Amino acid sequence: MDDSGLSYFSIVEAAAQIRAGKLSSFDLVRNALDRINTLDSDNKVFIQTSPEEAVSSARQADIESASGMFRGPLHGLPVAIKDLCDLAGTVTTAGSFAAPLTTSVCNASIVEKLIQAGAIIIGKTNLHELALGGTGVNHSFGTPANPWGIDRIPGGSSSGSAVAVASAMSIAAIGSDTGGSIRGPAALCGITGLKPSFGRVSRRGVWPLSMNLDHVGPMGRSAIDCGIMLNVMTGYDRLDPYSEPIHRENFTRTVGLGISGRKIGVPRQFFFNDLDNDVGQCLDNAIRVLEGMGASLVPLDFEWAEQLFQNNSRMVPVDAAFSNKTILDDADSVKKLGDDVRERLLERGCNVDGRDYSAWLNLKKDLTRRSDELFNSVDVLLTPTVFRTASCIDSDHTDEAKRILSFTAVFNQTGQPSISVPCGFDRNQLPVGMMLSARLFNEAMLIQVASAYQEVTDWHLHRPV
Repeated sequence: MDDSGLSYFSIVEAAAQIRAGKLSSFDLVRNALDRINTLDSDNKVFIQTSPEEAVSSARQADIESASGMFRGPLHGLPVAIKDLCDLAGTVTTAGSFAAPLTTSVCNASIVEKLIQAGAIIIGKTNLHELALGGTGVNHSFGTPANPWGIDRIPGGSSSGSAVAVASAMSIAAIGSDTGGSIRGPAALCGITGLKPSFGRVSRRGVWPLSMNLDHVGPMGRSAIDCGIMLNVMTGYDRLDPYSEPIHRENFTRTVGLGISGRKIGVPRQFFFNDLDNDVGQCLDNAIRVLEGMGASLVPLDFEWAEQLFQNNSRMVPVDAAFSNKTILDDADSVKKLGDDVRERLLERGCNVDGRDYSAWLNLKKDLTRRSDELFNSVDVLLTPTVFRTASCIDSDHTDEAKRILSFTAVFNQTGQPSISVPCGFDRNQLPVGMMLSARLFNEAMLIQVASAYQEVTDWHLHRPV
């Protein structure tokens, strides 16, 4: 389709063009809407769009730009939000026909922050039902096709957000991450996705899955774009009991400083066992690139990583059962759930006693402390994001559903920040993701290292056909 080169602007590029008067928000938003109409005709990527409101907001943004008034770093840019986030005047579906049809009266905290920074909410994206799964296969609203292969899964649960960015239906998007739901889809769809530290971003107004593990974060074309989004999204929220009173900061302040002398830990145990060969090769190539940039690679033992993953797998269904009690208490709603989600909620979520759950929380605390100590000797950890590239939508995902978020889930248990960046393609031209993780509340380090890697590689610039 002829989009006059408007589709694949980064946030940095588009914002500069708008401020220079060379690009209008109207053209940018209109192009995004046209791509949604053309590429998402079956409405599997976006559950809801607001074209009239988006166009009206774009015209207003252009009026403000003409007078030299810019609301913030996202002024006039089209951004998508996962349909777990409340948007005033719309129903939050959580990707499920079982969800109660209640119209939101106000915006989620992060949505309000995006709007205040000038973003134009282009629509609400699809997800794995109730955000409880890693494949992105949705039995209620359908499964968004991976733009790198329409027969392939997009990853979950932030499936629609990943596809929207990869297909240039929005310049960036919001996802949520309880076991890897930002980073997994980012890796499988060839974009960048950042899970911030636990408590860094308010979750008020976001449909809960696990109050102990939920994170909300940005998905974009690059680490810098994600950093700009995170700058906007952070801030203590006294109405969110899990929000940490951490000072706001500029997460892109160290971009461009390079990584010479930085120590990158590579834990081979668990993370590099039984990888797809092409994924392993892409990671080895990325490691050589980082070494060539002056970083030191440090082999690390992370022998309790699998315990962290297993603990996440046990806790999430239990927390999800609590969060979705309204649905589980209604027999008709339960019938509307997909088989995979129903099984996780009823058979795994509702059959755990308090002693086991308390033991898991205690284990989480102990393993988190031990994981934090790893960063006494390194700046970041480097691992694969997902053990393989995107599988076919129609294949049996029983085993894959258990493994697809195994690497990412580790850092939901620890709460440490983690980012996935593209690092190559497999033999089928499907994207591979590299994950970098840092000490709690050190997102700036992640963005510095990830951006340095993206400055010397072009994997994040590749576009699906």
